[in-house]
Amino acid sequence: MESIEEEPHLRVRISPFAARHYIKKLRKKYGEEVWKIAQESITKMCSGIPTLIRRGDGRVQRVGEKMYKIKFVVAQTNESYKGSGNRCIVHVDEEISCATVLLVYHKNHLPNKQHETEAWKSLIRKCFPEMNLK
Repeated sequence: MESIEEEPHLRVRISPFAARHYIKKLRKKYGEEVWKIAQESITKMCSGIPTLIRRGDGRVQRVGEKMYKIKFVVAQTNESYKGSGNRCIVHVDEEISCATVLLVYHKNHLPNKQHETEAWKSLIRKCFPEMNLK
């Protein structure tokens, strides 16, 4: 019988910045129990980013070198992942098998003066200069 190896998963780390900022707002909006389920789902998706990309999963988009944007839904909301407006920006370092969640947000949390992409890129440049995001 042929053995099928499970694909290796990345360790997932949520940056202190992500935990202190918009996650706090999302936790308040959806409630502690529902947010806990959402965060577990985000962690699971982040751990499998290479597989999701290879499979062409529409929830995950490469947005830079080692950077990915993930669209996610929160349980019990009946929203689609595209329509929910919930996103996270993740840095993947495959050399050390780690995915770091840099930012978790809803589109309405970002400044209205900027396009969504420019707004989150600006935050990443400011708060994570070591990422050298262009």
